[in-house]
Amino acid sequence: MEKELEYKPRILDLTIEEDKTFYTSIRSSSNLVDQLDGQLMEFIKMKYPKDDLTADFIQVKKDEILGTSNPEHFGLWIYYPWSGNLVHTMPKSEFIQLRTIRNRYKITNEEQELLEQKVIGIVGLSVGQSIALTIASERICGELRIADFDTLELTNLNRIKAGIDKIGMLKTVIAARAIAEIDPFIKVVCYHDGITDNNIEHFLNHPSKLDLCIEECDGFYEKFNIRIKCKELGIPVMMDTSDMGLLDIERFDLEPEREIFHGLIQVDDLNALRNLTTDEKIPYLYSIIDETQMSTRLKGSLIEVGESIRSWPQLSSAVTYGSGMTTDVARRILLGTHCSSGRYSLDVETLITQGSTQELPIIRHVETSLSSDKASIPELATVSIDSNNITRELIKKLISDAILAPSGGNSQPWKWEFDNGQLFLFMDESRYSPYTDINQWGAYLALGCSAMNLKLSCSHHNIKVVEKNNFNTDHCKIFELTPNNSNTFTDTSGLYNEICRRQTNRNKSDGQKINQNIIDEINDLNSTKLASKVTILSDKKIIEKVSDLLAEADVIRFLNKYLYDELMDEIRWDKKSAIQRPWGVELDLFDLTPKERIGFNIANSWNVASFVKRIGGKALGDLTKKQILDSSALSYISISDLTPEAFYNAGKLVQQLWLKLSSHNVAVHPFAALSYFIIRHHLGETHFFSEDEKSLLNNLSMEWSKLFGLKEGEFTVFFCKLSYAPRAEMSQRIPVDQVLTFK
Repeated sequence: MEKELEYKPRILDLTIEEDKTFYTSIRSSSNLVDQLDGQLMEFIKMKYPKDDLTADFIQVKKDEILGTSNPEHFGLWIYYPWSGNLVHTMPKSEFIQLRTIRNRYKITNEEQELLEQKVIGIVGLSVGQSIALTIASERICGELRIADFDTLELTNLNRIKAGIDKIGMLKTVIAARAIAEIDPFIKVVCYHDGITDNNIEHFLNHPSKLDLCIEECDGFYEKFNIRIKCKELGIPVMMDTSDMGLLDIERFDLEPEREIFHGLIQVDDLNALRNLTTDEKIPYLYSIIDETQMSTRLKGSLIEVGESIRSWPQLSSAVTYGSGMTTDVARRILLGTHCSSGRYSLDVETLITQGSTQELPIIRHVETSLSSDKASIPELATVSIDSNNITRELIKKLISDAILAPSGGNSQPWKWEFDNGQLFLFMDESRYSPYTDINQWGAYLALGCSAMNLKLSCSHHNIKVVEKNNFNTDHCKIFELTPNNSNTFTDTSGLYNEICRRQTNRNKSDGQKINQNIIDEINDLNSTKLASKVTILSDKKIIEKVSDLLAEADVIRFLNKYLYDELMDEIRWDKKSAIQRPWGVELDLFDLTPKERIGFNIANSWNVASFVKRIGGKALGDLTKKQILDSSALSYISISDLTPEAFYNAGKLVQQLWLKLSSHNVAVHPFAALSYFIIRHHLGETHFFSEDEKSLLNNLSMEWSKLFGLKEGEFTVFFCKLSYAPRAEMSQRIPVDQVLTFK
């Protein structure tokens, strides 16, 4: 091959005798570039992203990779005959992994391997050169066929990436060499004569058919001929016009009957398009691109063609911008994503104009700091009570206390009604999570918490309260209230004062151990007549295992569409939205790092979440894992009877536990999802889970029961982290007037 046409590097493996001999013969006269040590360092960083890369660790890994081989003989040497450079690289597979690591996970490993099998053809290497280099850099194919008959001119350098020393060189050679210097393992085939009648079949279909053809040539005969042949072969065609961000796509692979150039122009005699002058090309250009899709400056320039300029202008910024769009769409076409035929414009000049601004669309705005607005929490002021009368003001006070109870996702699923000395507690079915919860049992548990607050408030205000029924026979609870100086429910624990202090506290812990006296007090709660049991655990190994299980459950919650939608509806992204909809969980109440906050923001899109699902999504459980590992202890409440009444009674115990811990300034952070997923799994109510999720739930269920020593038919219905942490802001509450009615 003549030296000026050389564009293929020679890849040398020094374990092969012939390559070793050639290497020895050129080594002294070549420009040696040996940065293997740095590549090894980067490779180790890639393989061990979570490890602390100490010098000793790196050396061990280097030794493992190199083994006993001579470092000079490890990997490959790439010889570039046009420059005399001799470059030491990793072996091919490792080289490709390392060179594409920064693609991940915008391009997954599986996608990168699939793209390795693809063949792209590019015709025309003015605009096409930038596209070819972008494609090579992103490595969205394993083979590139490039065609152009022209040589580089000084006027080309406003948009072609090359130096003045390349003037007069074939554009194919310039592009091929640049690609080889980026990645010597991408196969490049040059058609130095451009596309002709004699080679077009070979270009499109030899030795294998192109997966995509990108047409960027000036000749209109070639433009039409390429599309005619691609239509026959079912090859999709793309064209970047380098004006107004206009990208043209013709999916002949999906639409074999589609008209050339979308039917915008009909050509009866293809030969009439041969060897057109610039002036003769303009009418075709107008027809193909459409005047309305041209920028003002391009239209004005076309008028000047043949007058003050010889051809229409192209800017490097537009060419570079277009190469990025072309490569992005090309990748998606090659991966099977449905990119429809058509003409698409994304014009920077229109989007960003002088003297005007556009508000950027915001899916959900997240404040960077806590608002000074106060939470709408009912006041706990002292109420004056007439001992012979239960006033409206008293009832409002009792219910103001009752609704300070906790509920899953702060859903507050209660409605209260007062009628003739009786309080009726109903479930508000519009405020519970049907996929996370099951049979509304979590909501019943919340009603039990609210009822416990009511009883404590009644005791504090010297009101006798009697429950008159249970949920097994009725759909509501009925409480009969009468003034009585000898209240049958006496609060000797002082828990009433904690009602207004109790909070979900997600702040970071200081790691202090829970005092044994507190644990003893909690264990004493099991002496009540409630058919549920509270347990406290502080074993670090158990805490670590629990962190893994809960993290996996959270991954499911993020990546299952039904659960994801519930979770997103539950979150209040800023203070304003929390006040406007005073139920749900306020993101400002999470003690998040900036990275975690951004992570939540990014995850606020199912398109993002569903993609994360494809690449594993384990990171979505990292926050939960970190929060659990931060625990001083864990606590759970278990029951053996899956009925509304059992959950309601468990709720009473939950509230006593929480208030007792609050009295000792112990922070409580509940984690409910896995407990209810396990109950769903037990009952077979998992129709909206995928088979993989069902299998994972089965494993989580077994590990959960084994870890806590749960008996057959025993389930956790409340689980929380205990710690010592700075007090948090209180959650919002629906105003009492919206949950209480009087008959």
